[in-house]
Amino acid sequence: MRILITIPHFYQARRDGGHGSSRQSPEQRIAALSQSLWQWYRLFDPSQSMIHIEQRGTFSVNESLALELTIVICTVPQHHVLDHLTVPAGFYQHQEHEVDPRHLGFVCRQILGEQEGNYDWYGYMEDDLRIHDPWFFQKLKWFQSWAGIECVWQPHRFEWGEHPPYKIYVDGPLARRVTEPFQSLDQHSFLHAEWGGLMLTFKRPRNPHAGCYFVSQDQLAFWKTHASFDPIDTSFVGPLESAATLSLMQTFRVYKTIPRQANLLEIEHGDVMFHPLIGQQVAWHQGT
Repeated sequence: MRILITIPHFYQARRDGGHGSSRQSPEQRIAALSQSLWQWYRLFDPSQSMIHIEQRGTFSVNESLALELTIVICTVPQHHVLDHLTVPAGFYQHQEHEVDPRHLGFVCRQILGEQEGNYDWYGYMEDDLRIHDPWFFQKLKWFQSWAGIECVWQPHRFEWGEHPPYKIYVDGPLARRVTEPFQSLDQHSFLHAEWGGLMLTFKRPRNPHAGCYFVSQDQLAFWKTHASFDPIDTSFVGPLESAATLSLMQTFRVYKTIPRQANLLEIEHGDVMFHPLIGQQVAWHQGT
């Protein structure tokens, strides 16, 4: 299976930097992007082996889940940390674009569109996300096989913390009015399917954002026919959120698993920003 992943990346230190892209110290950004890239190859590179103890050698494993990966990182000139990453040469391709850095996510979508027909799956993800599930794309294929190409399954995005709750999912419900102009939540609100003996429930979420999306070849071809595919529209929260989510929810019916099944499809936010809010601006509900 051939996969194309596009990643927007920007770094420029600012004294008042609140986002990872503008903090004064670049080390966190270097680590977050490096780990994101390493994770792709740790999970999906075909050079995985098992030690054959009797023969004192190795043999190949996980061939059925190996992917042929192409990762493209999009930046503006100069403002990036790519020269300091801890990954080998050849892990990714680098493209520079003379655009507003806040619009790099839209450039990524254009690149995906230009490559239609060359890959089986196409993905976009912010530069601090990490997949941990080797069955991630098999799950997406399974979902599309019965839900149809007009439906997209989004992962739940989470952060790890050093104190309870150790794991927190960060894209909980928004006020209904925030996404209501862009998606009809009352249409096909739920889907149900059995997986591994468990009855799953998929819900159209009030917050479809996950900092990423992954679509098949058929879905990309369908998406390109939609009027929202090409324009730069930043009307959902802001430019970064709009690039990742606005056109997606305008074109497809977006689903996530219900909260009690959140970890069936998830993605880690490596630049921990939300977890420190727990117990401060955000109350921690300790019940079940």
